[in-house]
Formats: sequence, structure tokens, C-alpha cells
Amino acid sequence: MNDNTSSFRGMVALIIAIFAFFTPRLFLSFILIGIAIFAILGLAKDKVKIYAVAALLIGGFILYAESVRHASGSKVYEITYQVECDGCDVRYTNATGGDVKLDNHGNLFKKLRATGDTYINLSAMNSYDTKGEVTASVYVNGVLLKTETGSGKGALAYVSVFPKEVDGF
Repeated sequence: MNDNTSSFRGMVALIIAIFAFFTPRLFLSFILIGIAIFAILGLAKDKVKIYAVAALLIGGFILYAESVRHASGSKVYEITYQVECDGCDVRYTNATGGDVKLDNHGNLFKKLRATGDTYINLSAMNSYDTKGEVTASVYVNGVLLKTETGSGKGALAYVSVFPKEVDGF
């Protein structure tokens, strides 16, 4: 292979970069190192440098997307639970990800703080002898993220979210 006309290293870097989109995040750092090594070698030794440049751009995008995703997962959000009902059973996720159950509870307004990767659940269920509506709503940083309503005996309103959804993640 002639180093003056080859684009082999840049192509390898580009293939690794494309492969990175389908790889578990556990191996992402190794893949990004591979992209960097082959792309730099491609820029230094290959005659056609477009593949190496494309690989560096894709690798940079993946690195940026991962850093944004990671930052939103550790960010702390204010969660507000709101339940409207006449004597329903309520379950919700607490700040540490645990489950809290309140039997035969009326309206609920509860605030807590949780990280963006905490899976938040809120459910409210009428008993089988209670008629009427039951509504469960989750607000994140004051923005209504989801709300559900059920009506009748045994009606269920269930909402689940990740707090980081308020930021579009």
C-alpha cells in the first residue's frame, strides 16, 4: 500500500466512528481513542484526508452528546406531585428513588428534589367503592410534564417521567 495515495487510516477511523453509534456506552472511551489515533495517523500520512476529518467530526459530536447527556443526568430538579381525588390510594417516587404509599389519601401536593436520571412515578387509584375522578400530575421545575386522569370506581391515573425530559432529553 502506497502511503502517498492511501486513505486507509482515515477510512478505518470513519468506520470506527460510525460503529460508535451502535456500541454500548461502556466501551465508548476505547472507541473514541481508536477514532483519534486512526484519524490523526490519517491526517499525517494519508493523501486523501476527508475520511480522517469526517471521523474526527463524528467523534467530536459523539463526545459532546455524551457529555451533555451525562450532565443532564446528574443535574438536580424540583419535582412537584399533584393528585386530585376523594380518598384515593397514592404512590410516588421519593427523592432517593424509593417508593412511598399513602392509603385512602385525599388531594396531595408534594415537592421534592431529584436528579435527572431518577425514574419518577406517580399513581393515584380510586377504591372500588369510590366514584369520581382521579388526576395525577408531575411538574418539573414548575413546568407540567405529564398529567393523567381516570374516572369511576377503581380508576387509575399513572404518570412516569425522567426529570431531565423537561430539558428535552
